[in-house]
Amino acid sequence: MDMDLRIEKILDYYRDQYEMTYDTEAFGVSVPYLAKRSDRQEKTVLGFRMGKDLYGPEASEYVFILKYDVLTVDILKQVETLLASAEKGYVTLSSDHAFTFLTAIIVTDKIDDDTLIKRFKLSHNYHRDGFTMARIAALPPDGGCVCSKDGKDLKRLIEKIMMK
Repeated sequence: MDMDLRIEKILDYYRDQYEMTYDTEAFGVSVPYLAKRSDRQEKTVLGFRMGKDLYGPEASEYVFILKYDVLTVDILKQVETLLASAEKGYVTLSSDHAFTFLTAIIVTDKIDDDTLIKRFKLSHNYHRDGFTMARIAALPPDGGCVCSKDGKDLKRLIEKIMMK
């Protein structure tokens, strides 16, 4: 499948539900497409002897959509650094923080070595302050999807998007 067609399918999915930013730079890396989504569901919790408390768990996701002709080990290391920096820059720990997903979707014509993608793992459980999980998915032209360990649900989503 053509690289532009794969990117267009991914963008069609994220445009509907996420706030899109085009041709930006994030943490020193040029990002052609950045999709952001943040949800807050406020609930009133009745506490014993405490009255009513307002509790609003926040859930957010940042999706970096990148494109490279050849996905090399050096580029993968840059993407890993991007996700680690995004965790420090975007995640604000508080009692209202439920979770944050940091996702890198890389559309490429060739993958040099996919073992770095499969081994990638970056997640933190902050106990009462929620958790953060980073995922990488690479889309080669053959229509498959190579994902990191925590990206199994992302792989299913991308395969569903590509089938449309």
